[in-house]
Amino acid sequence: MNLFKSFAIAFSMYSKIPMPTFSWKTKEVKVAIVFFPLVGTFISFAQVLLFYFAKKYSLPTFTLTGFLFALPLIVTGGIHADGFIDTSDALSAYCDTEKKLEILKDPHVGAFAIIRFFLLCILLLSFEYYIAFRQDIDLKTIAVWAMSFTLSRILSGISVELFPKAKKSGTVNTFASENFFAKTCLLIILFLEFMVLTVLMLFLNPVLALFILSFSLLSFAYYYFLCKKNFNGTSGDLCGWFLCLCELLQTLSCCIYLCLCR
Repeated sequence: MNLFKSFAIAFSMYSKIPMPTFSWKTKEVKVAIVFFPLVGTFISFAQVLLFYFAKKYSLPTFTLTGFLFALPLIVTGGIHADGFIDTSDALSAYCDTEKKLEILKDPHVGAFAIIRFFLLCILLLSFEYYIAFRQDIDLKTIAVWAMSFTLSRILSGISVELFPKAKKSGTVNTFASENFFAKTCLLIILFLEFMVLTVLMLFLNPVLALFILSFSLLSFAYYYFLCKKNFNGTSGDLCGWFLCLCELLQTLSCCIYLCLCR
């Protein structure tokens, strides 16, 4: 098994960053999930650098907000936004589980999905505008907020391995391991990533870290119950929906922290 290939698979699937082309082997695909959080780490570094240069060269707040909002979409190609829209479509339908799963696969987009995604964008832009507006914010605070992109992907990876699956096929089934020993090893690695990231966040800004961790875990719990109630498990679209919701709440938690520390 080639770990670099697993790394490349994770970035090829969940980002637009160019990677070498090769045939995917099952074992390498299954291991790729532990490299998925590194896509978030790439976004984190990019966000911190963007914020640093924007403040150094006095970029207008509105322009900085636009870049902060657009950067994750540019890096990922909007794959998670697509999952949010598809899931919103299914959740807006008053029908049984089987019908909701059919809606998830339907390429057509309903009006309620567009409305929910528009609301998500407006809220996220508002929260990010407040972060960009604050002149007293330091790079440590920005770094802890930016780490939320890694944190959300660690939690998403854990859900892929730990949650029941809504369907017998699909993206989640492709990346999730069926072997108990392999699944356990992957979960241990993901939990270690979670612990290392948590320690680093607490070291840089313990109060903000606790805010972000609390909101992240609450969204994770809500994600689990929503999956079980509406779809009998998770799927690729639901993982994308969770990432969008989690990162929205993480940004909200940063705004609450900044308000309290004013």
